[in-house]
Amino acid sequence: MNVNMLKQVLCFLIILSLVVIVGCHNQNPEQKSNKRLNVVSTISMITDIVNNVGGDKIDITGIIGEGIDPHL
Repeated sequence: MNVNMLKQVLCFLIILSLVVIVGCHNQNPEQKSNKRLNVVSTISMITDIVNNVGGDKIDITGIIGEGIDPHL
């Protein structure tokens, strides 16, 4: 294995390690519970489903309101 290939492998491993470390960082649980997720849905049926699943943990915005034909 030549030196250039060894440098590339080492650089890849360092970057991979940093990604894993940052991805596994544990945030304060109190901060997570207070945040509401912003969700945008396309049609009113999907908006209703997402609203029922997410409940009070999301802020939902529907692009197409109720009573409007989504095929138009």
